[in-house]
Amino acid sequence: MNRQRFALALVASCALAIFPIANSTTNAKGVDVLVGGTQLIVDLNLATTSIDAINSAAGTTTAAVSSGLAGSFLINLSPGANPGATATLISALPGVNGVAPNSLINPPEVDQNRIYAWRIYAWSDQSPIPSASQYASSTIGLTEGLSISHGNGVVVAVLDTGVQLDPTAHVALAASLVPGIDLVDGDAWPAETRNGLDDDGDGLIDEGIGHGTHVAGIVHQVAPGASIMPVRILDDDGTGTMWNAAEGMFWAAQHGAKVINMSLGTHGSAKLLRQAVDAVTAQGVVVVAAAGNDGADRAMYPAAAPQAIAVGAVGAGDVVSTFSNFGRWIDVMAPGEDIHSTYAFPSDSYAANSGTSMATPWVAGEAALLLSRSPSLTPAGITSAIKAGAHSIDSTNPTRVGVIGAGRIDIAASLRLL
Repeated sequence: MNRQRFALALVASCALAIFPIANSTTNAKGVDVLVGGTQLIVDLNLATTSIDAINSAAGTTTAAVSSGLAGSFLINLSPGANPGATATLISALPGVNGVAPNSLINPPEVDQNRIYAWRIYAWSDQSPIPSASQYASSTIGLTEGLSISHGNGVVVAVLDTGVQLDPTAHVALAASLVPGIDLVDGDAWPAETRNGLDDDGDGLIDEGIGHGTHVAGIVHQVAPGASIMPVRILDDDGTGTMWNAAEGMFWAAQHGAKVINMSLGTHGSAKLLRQAVDAVTAQGVVVVAAAGNDGADRAMYPAAAPQAIAVGAVGAGDVVSTFSNFGRWIDVMAPGEDIHSTYAFPSDSYAANSGTSMATPWVAGEAALLLSRSPSLTPAGITSAIKAGAHSIDSTNPTRVGVIGAGRIDIAASLRLL
């Protein structure tokens, strides 16, 4: 799919609403400059106050208005202002329900402090996805599942680093892509980028590239009949903001997605993400999110939001991956080690990688299969079917009993319940 066809499809299929992208700018060198440290998210009771009143009292300016939550605003601090002091001032004003920083959000594999990091140059090759021989496919009953449903008629939004679109869409994904949006650059072209620069100043260059294409390819393996909607909320260093993560959810829900895959997260203040999950769930959209790669009982959002499906990772033999988070907030586990999927650099290539980001799209694809078979299923019904079909893996993980959810997913078993 080339740029012109993608843009024409966008105009034909949906009314594009470009949100104000205040948390990221692009300079002349193409560097994505995140300014999350100079922005706050405020939640207001509009019956008793207004954003103008808040800005007047705090010396702030409005950067963006939430498209999905009444009373939620993104504000810019004045130059040189102390974020903590400004937040304290605002929180004490009448009608303010909450104040939080516009925190950064990443795929768990890109955060170098976590146990497993994204290895962007590892195992890239030109071989088609060997889904039939991959341990993951046989483990989760995919072949039998595909004899029941292919996911036709369901749109799965992948909120990530974008997908391969330049010079053309990935050969394995092109027929499945539907128009999306780029909330990093503020346009309708959610393409993976590679600028060769250290945008976030962490000493690593382009460490997030290929992540979104890899995740999208796993969704496609599970639900080849489903449509994939790329929503770019992370730059090529794998960095985005909480505001854009929420806006990405709202945009996807407003433009036809019924399943949202979020192979990313944050350990910070996450009220906005919890609210966003609640809002899109109320619209009939199921959110599937990565549990994180800390190898600990450490909640990551949006996965830990009550209405999201939190996904941990297992390897061959149903042994919980050493990097996978766990806890009573986990819903299910899915294969997350050495997962072979589409890759964007070089174009039309494939790669294997590991992480809870790779486990999550197996479940998002499963949700699409279930919804295609039974379109009236609610998000709660989808979650129940996925958990009811899962197999207990307590026997292979005696030290994780009670903290790995319903167990490892079984797609065929869940479909047979409908």
